[in-house]
Amino acid sequence: MTRKPQHPTDRDSSAPRHPTDRDGPELRRFADRGGSAPRRAADRDGAELRRVADRGGSVPRRAADRDGVELPLPTDRDGPQSRRFADRDSSAPRQAADRDRPELRRVADRGGSAPRQAADRDRPELRRVADRDWPGIVALEARTYAAKGVSEDPDVLRTRMNPATSYVLADGPEIAGYLLALPYPDRRSPDLAHPETTRHVSSNLHLHDLAIAPGRRRAGLGARLVRRLLTEAATQGYTSVSLVALGEAAGFWQSQGFRPRPDVTPPAAYGPATYLTRRL
Repeated sequence: MTRKPQHPTDRDSSAPRHPTDRDGPELRRFADRGGSAPRRAADRDGAELRRVADRGGSVPRRAADRDGVELPLPTDRDGPQSRRFADRDSSAPRQAADRDRPELRRVADRGGSAPRQAADRDRPELRRVADRDWPGIVALEARTYAAKGVSEDPDVLRTRMNPATSYVLADGPEIAGYLLALPYPDRRSPDLAHPETTRHVSSNLHLHDLAIAPGRRRAGLGARLVRRLLTEAATQGYTSVSLVALGEAAGFWQSQGFRPRPDVTPPAAYGPATYLTRRL
């Protein structure tokens, strides 16, 4: 006997009882959440609401849970660029602070003026020789050369100076070094026992004397004087610079670009010495 098919609702209580029941699960989802938005959206909004509640209505929990170690990106843009500045005194990275501290120390070291490095570079002052410098020059010359037997009489020494090519390194009243140069014929040198009585006209400039105070040596002051001389000599039209190096000093002068002249013999009064020149 053929049985009449039952209504779908009689066959399976779990099956949809009416075509409109297809929307039932969705309706139940609405009912479950109190008739509001789908639970998935509600859950999402609920988490957001909890995050807002947790942070007291301000930043997300993620930022709030960091306890100020890292501020959220928008705040970083609005503040001093990043938490590195805001948290410099707390637990934030010290990279920016450490980077700034050396600069602060440099400012403190220099008393709020120029960096110490620049200040040291400009001291002692390098300038042309003035009349007030001669007592210091004479005293330093005697300290440097008396023991070697080649110190000159102060009046004689003064004749070795050309005002346009002679310099001092002055630190207040102290003469830390000096350089004396004058126009002189190539292959010739001043006589240490006699003053200059002739003003030579020559394209060669003779560097007669350079001395640095004992407490100021090995600090680049001699090279500094030489650089100034070479620069101004070229500007003034000289084509070469000559000198007589005493003892083993020839090595220093070669490091400054001078070359020995084996064909030239310095006067005997200089003792063991080497004649050197440099082209400009």
